Amino acid sequence: SFTLGAVVQPVRELSFTIDYYNIKKTDVITGAPLSAQALNAYYAGEELPEGYSVVLNPADPAFPTGIRTVATVVGPYANASSLKTSGIDFSALAEFRLAENVRFSSQIEASRILKFSFVPAEGEEAQEYVGTQGPYILSSGAGTPKWRGNWSNSLEVGPTTLTATAYYVSGYKNIAEDISGAGAREDCAAAGDLYDPEMCYTDDFITIDLVGSYEVNENFTFYANVLNLFDAKAPLNAPNYAANNYNPTWSQQGAVGRFFRIGANVKF
Repeated sequence: SFTLGAVVQPVRELSFTIDYYNIKKTDVITGAPLSAQALNAYYAGEELPEGYSVVLNPADPAFPTGIRTVATVVGPYANASSLKTSGIDFSALAEFRLAENVRFSSQIEASRILKFSFVPAEGEEAQEYVGTQGPYILSSGAGTPKWRGNWSNSLEVGPTTLTATAYYVSGYKNIAEDISGAGAREDCAAAGDLYDPEMCYTDDFITIDLVGSYEVNENFTFYANVLNLFDAKAPLNAPNYAANNYNPTWSQQGAVGRFFRIGANVKF
């Protein structure tokens, strides 16, 4: 692995950081690395890979003689061939004193995943996860959005502080190559076992939080928060199995909706 980074501060009030990382692992321990092959073999009526079996769902009452669907693939742990990840992290911070008791600060943080590539076993084709729902099994369907970031703006006037923060997660294809096989990301129809192909894509998600506080003294502070200020709705993500039709990893606030917190912090 290696990382490269830089910090730039052209003036005292403004600074930037950028970091690039590149990681490669070999002999990675993973559970049931040939799950996709086992699924394909079962539905094709072929022999499953050695050491693999499937747990089936009950028969469909409307089609009692039809092939039963797979609930779980059971397979051994194995040292998979390799895992490669790389990406860029960026941040920018600006801080200004507008008056003796007035300060303003603005900070942006962003991460771009460039590569998340997994080879399940020696001789197998690499599975690519960036911008997709994969790794479906490992992440409980969370997936790997290309972009994540937040932008925070804070105004301090004497003992009062008001901060607005916007959070962003980029959309992704409802495809997972650890389920549908390497190359499926290029063709939504190839991953139809996960979802209706007409719902191929999960939209971006943006939410904004507003946080205010008033410091009475060093031991007592009032606060009031409005989270998900504009009541953003979680985008539809039918394949996710950690929640019902949305992705709780990236859009939980969109399922909860706008909510408020009012309270006080006391130090003794």
